[in-house]
Amino acid sequence: MRLILTALALGLTSGFSSYERKEGCPELYSRGVLELEFNPAFLHVDEYADGQALTITPDLVARAMLDADASFPYTVDPVPVEVLTEPTGPTVPKWPNEAELAPAGVFPFEALVVCQGFLNPGARPGRISVINMATHEEQNISGGGDWFYHRVVYLDMDGDGDDDVVTVRSNWPAGPPDANTRGELVWFRNPGTDAFPWEETVLVSAPAIGPWPAAPDIFLQAADLNGDGTEEIAALEPPRARQGEGVLPEPRAGGGPLHAPLHRRRRRRSRKVWILTPVEGPVTGDLEYEDHVIFDINVKFGDTCKTQTDVRPGVTISTLGAVETRYDRTGADGVTEIFIPVFEGKAIYVYSFRAEGEPVECLPDETLGCTECGSPGPP
Repeated sequence: MRLILTALALGLTSGFSSYERKEGCPELYSRGVLELEFNPAFLHVDEYADGQALTITPDLVARAMLDADASFPYTVDPVPVEVLTEPTGPTVPKWPNEAELAPAGVFPFEALVVCQGFLNPGARPGRISVINMATHEEQNISGGGDWFYHRVVYLDMDGDGDDDVVTVRSNWPAGPPDANTRGELVWFRNPGTDAFPWEETVLVSAPAIGPWPAAPDIFLQAADLNGDGTEEIAALEPPRARQGEGVLPEPRAGGGPLHAPLHRRRRRRSRKVWILTPVEGPVTGDLEYEDHVIFDINVKFGDTCKTQTDVRPGVTISTLGAVETRYDRTGADGVTEIFIPVFEGKAIYVYSFRAEGEPVECLPDETLGCTECGSPGPP
């Protein structure tokens, strides 16, 4: 069963001629808000056979259809949102994290790969599942075990011409680790058929040392680091200080300066999104960047210790998901569009470098204390 939801794309506002942009603040504009009926956290722009879409997790697995050659909110309002997994029953998603359309050729069908089970004891055992986009049948790459999975990369590990799945996983219990807590780097071998599950090989495994597993458990990436034509795997062990994602040159034509939307989690109540803008001048060593806060959940919603959701009293709006980006045109005139998910707010805020909409004001880079919730305040 597939559900078709509608997501209200709140329109643009006008009357902002009196706004004066701060010196150095990027020329960024608000394009509206994608309001949902569920909580968004992880986003990925995918090119499906029937068009470009924003894949959304973790309450469930869904996609919001985009227009590859138009800025948000596009020509359809409300934006159609399709739920790709059963909301109840044996195949209900188990706290999915990153979901991404697999590269062509990995599977004999168009496949969405979903990593599941993250840090939620009620979601165990987690799994890596594959959704056939033609039939919406779901199969599992991974076998059993009390693991959670967060992200996968695709590499031909055995040289047979088929891209395999490499991932990291953990059975960390979302509390103090015990003697069984481990982190692992795992290779799932592609059989070259539609058979499931896939054969697994553990490449690295280590128990917890202190509060964290002493092996990679959440984040990994593959890249040719030394230019020899072979991709290496970079897998991180805790503490997990990510997230610099969606780095795009802006504007696209001629390269232009590099802007990197970034969000940090210095404290639970200090969710922000930054834009990093390179400092002009000759490059003599490490690149230098100025950082500008473009979104602060405390500013948007007030004190996030006290701002409760309308539909769930007692639940505060305090969690910022992973930022995603895309170009809003396929040609050289495309500019970066930024999607910012607010988990409890059931909304995705959309900003753009296209000079249309309400200008975005850069905010002070402050850590707001929240003593009632146990936060120690600014460092």
